[in-house]
Amino acid sequence: MPQSGTELDRYKPVLAQAMRGIVPDDVLQRHSKGEYSTDFHASLRHNRAALVDLFDDSLLARAGLIGDAAVHAPLLGVHPTPEGLRSLSSTLGSEIRLRAHPAQARPPSSTTTEEAP
Repeated sequence: MPQSGTELDRYKPVLAQAMRGIVPDDVLQRHSKGEYSTDFHASLRHNRAALVDLFDDSLLARAGLIGDAAVHAPLLGVHPTPEGLRSLSSTLGSEIRLRAHPAQARPPSSTTTEEAP
C-alpha cells in the first residue's frame, strides 16, 4: 500500500491533476470514490412516473433492443436493487439520444443487402 500523503494514495491522481483549476481542490484531494446511491434513489422516486411514461413509448423497444418488462420491473419495484437499476442509466441515455435525433433513429432492417465484390 502506498505511503500516506503520496500522490499514489489519491483517487485517480492523473485525472485530478488534469482537472486542477476546473474542479474544486477539496474534490480533487479525495481518497475514495464518491457514493451517490441516496441521491440516485431519491431522484428515482421523484421522477419514477416520468421515467415510466418515457419508456411506455420507447424507441429502443420499438427497435427490439430492449424489452418493456425488463425496463418497467426495476422502475416499478417497491425496493429497486442496484442490480436491477445498473443498466438504467445507459438505457435512459440511449433513449434520450434517439429522441433528440429522430431522423437518425432507424429500426433494424429486415432486408439483407448485397455485399460489394
